[in-house]
Amino acid sequence: MADQLTLPKNTFYILEASFSDHKELSIHVEMKTAVITIHEYIGKDVPTDHITLTKVAVEPKQLSAQQIPWSTIAVELIKAVKK
Repeated sequence: MADQLTLPKNTFYILEASFSDHKELSIHVEMKTAVITIHEYIGKDVPTDHITLTKVAVEPKQLSAQQIPWSTIAVELIKAVKK
């Protein structure tokens, strides 16, 4: 199914970016792919305060969500650019 997401781990990431005329929301199974998309958004001059990345953990009877701090995203961006 095209609308089905299979998780290799019990976590996924929700990336949200606000543009002047719309919002984009994407789901990533790895933080690395979300960071690559963030890098593309920054290249399109999307202000960092208009970008949020949330980690969602699927636990036996609940979901937990935690926003990823920009300090963590910055380190991952540096790693991605070095490659």
